[in-house]
Amino acid sequence: MAFCWGRVDLVPVEPPKYGLGYLLASSATGQGVATESVRAVVAWARDVLLAEAVFAGVTHGNSPSVAVLERLGFSAVQEFESYTRFRLCFT
Repeated sequence: MAFCWGRVDLVPVEPPKYGLGYLLASSATGQGVATESVRAVVAWARDVLLAEAVFAGVTHGNSPSVAVLERLGFSAVQEFESYTRFRLCFT
């Protein structure tokens, strides 16, 4: 039986700038899984890929995803009609 809590994707939009996306099963929320998974991927992007920045978009009203990004040091940088763009800079 396969077990999947979710995924984190790092997208090479314009290296050394990367996009970030993540999805978590509702049964896995509230356990720190998203925070620690995103933390690991962001550290890998910084340390291995030498990323300058990572961006993520969060649909308005998705406060748990906003909390994950803010815990990891991301800042809101731009508002769009249906989502907010967040950025974490390394340089």
